[in-house]
Amino acid sequence: MGKADRLSRLAAISLELAENPARIFSLNYFSEKFSLAKSTVSEDMAVIDQAFRDNGFGSIASFAGAAGGICYRPAPDISRYHHVLEQLSEQLVEPRRQLAGGFVFYSDLISNPSVASALGRLFAGVFSCCQPNCVLTLETKGIPIALFTAHYLNCPLLVARRNNRVTEGPTVSTHYLTGSARRIETMFLPRRSLEKDSRVLIIDDFMKAGGAARGLAQLAGEFEATVVGTGVMAVTREPEQKLVSDYVALLELDLSQEGQTNARIVWGDKN
Repeated sequence: MGKADRLSRLAAISLELAENPARIFSLNYFSEKFSLAKSTVSEDMAVIDQAFRDNGFGSIASFAGAAGGICYRPAPDISRYHHVLEQLSEQLVEPRRQLAGGFVFYSDLISNPSVASALGRLFAGVFSCCQPNCVLTLETKGIPIALFTAHYLNCPLLVARRNNRVTEGPTVSTHYLTGSARRIETMFLPRRSLEKDSRVLIIDDFMKAGGAARGLAQLAGEFEATVVGTGVMAVTREPEQKLVSDYVALLELDLSQEGQTNARIVWGDKN
């Protein structure tokens, strides 16, 4: 096979791996697809793995045994995502985004597929070592980030609702106290959506006092599932004491009484 043919094959394999992160492919799959010996496929994987590592894209993980194979794992390389976080922090402090009550309008930002994908890839890289088998979020603004996180982890996305929906069948609910407004809220999750002993990753867009994140953890507990991590795009500086203690934040917002917002990147500083 000529050099051009091999380059085309390496590009095709890289693309398939990148489009199916965390999915395990057997060497036989690529061996049969390209009519190659397994040893040649292994050599190709070594080249792709090195290229991914050198460019901060992640790595190729190998698994031994009958059910083994290889898969692509994104990496939490801050240098690759710093520009995305930097742009987000600059946009979040724009005066036109300031809302009454100490809130910031950002729905348009995280609904941008390129932004949501970058944040999801980053969260997937951070939490892949925790081996979650599902991602849980609360409707609605956090869904784009959570969906891309679930995609890069190759696991399902579960969305807790604030209202019970008859179309989702029997549900499990929990009451939680919002940390900022000190108000009792309820969230619901279909009984069939989460199995006992599941490993749950909580992903949300915004944390002020942490009431919603704690509520999601309580809801997972109702299913006898284990929360293996919590990630949020932005957390406010105040109140300093949150209702959850173990979480990963990407940005920190300082919401002043004068209607101004300061933002800084905290991922990479302390995570």
